[in-house]
Amino acid sequence: ATWRKYRSRITSIAIPYLCWCSLYYIFFAVVTHIPAIGSRMNQGVVELSLSTWLRWLWSDEYYTLWFLKNLILFIAVCPVLYLTLKSWGHFPVGAAVLGIVLLNAHCSWVAMPEGFAEYAAGSWIGINCRELARYRDRRLTAAGGSYIFFQVATGFRWYNGFGEILFLL
Repeated sequence: ATWRKYRSRITSIAIPYLCWCSLYYIFFAVVTHIPAIGSRMNQGVVELSLSTWLRWLWSDEYYTLWFLKNLILFIAVCPVLYLTLKSWGHFPVGAAVLGIVLLNAHCSWVAMPEGFAEYAAGSWIGINCRELARYRDRRLTAAGGSYIFFQVATGFRWYNGFGEILFLL
């Protein structure tokens, strides 16, 4: 089941990421080599090489797809995340690990990819509270939608730690 899920993630996330980042790289490499256009760009001439392309795939990624790069990382560490967030018998190891991850997101002790704390929180709920993840109630959906609308309408003026917890719920 795990390998089938990884294969599905490769076709739905990794391949589109590679394609779009490659198109972005090729576009800039070609355009910056046209003198009339390249001289007007802040980019400078983009070298056409395998090493530059690989750099543009990961470290100099297509900025619009930063979240896919992070998601690829999260998917890669999913088995380790599962083992560390799972509660073992009566020991809430997963809750303790999640607490450390959330504190780290707030205090920035160790650099984490953007969105990792939220991904870990969702993973913990999916692993340890399956019935909660499947709970459906139209009133809660309406309240959640109203909350999101309120935050967007006010420009996230009251979005803080408490607001983030409400948003996640």
